[in-house]
Amino acid sequence: MQIEIESTARAVAAIIKFPSAISPIDSPFSSVKVELFGMGTSQPSKRMGVRTYLAEYETLLAFPDIDVSALDPKVIFWQKLTIIQRSTLKSLIDWKLARHWSDVRDLSNSLSLELLLDEPLIEEIIDWSAMLQNQAGVNYHHINSGGLLLIPKDPDLRQSLVSGLTQTISNGYYPNDLDIEQLIKDCELIEKLINGHFAKSQ
Repeated sequence: MQIEIESTARAVAAIIKFPSAISPIDSPFSSVKVELFGMGTSQPSKRMGVRTYLAEYETLLAFPDIDVSALDPKVIFWQKLTIIQRSTLKSLIDWKLARHWSDVRDLSNSLSLELLLDEPLIEEIIDWSAMLQNQAGVNYHHINSGGLLLIPKDPDLRQSLVSGLTQTISNGYYPNDLDIEQLIKDCELIEKLINGHFAKSQ
């Protein structure tokens, strides 16, 4: 196993490489990138235990239990929305970014909209995004004022999203039966609900 540290002015990431012991060909899962950065905030977070699934099947070996501190899913949800907002407005959608749309849908399915609409937290995340990306020419405050753009209106950019998701599936990051059109419809509904909430509060 190898660990590489990738550092920029705005983030630090650990790239953990663990090539297969039985196959000379790297799979999409032969490395994991762990981003050690939370848009300037480490709260709210919670501690949780992590244990390998093999421990459930192999009782003769001892496996370590690890405690980790993880960001609240609400933080991750709104961070991903700022990334999507920038990507759609700057026409910067590729397969590496396409995963954020699926993640947003999955997070919204596991958390209620009422729980996600933590307005002080949203304001903090948007302020950090605006500061870190102040050269990007993106008004992140549209996100919490009724102007979230989750699904591109431009047909070519929308097709870029579909192509990106298709390639993500081809690369093995999502199951082959992922329904891309349903994912887009779900994201359109999320956009409508969030924009509707903030439009009422103006």
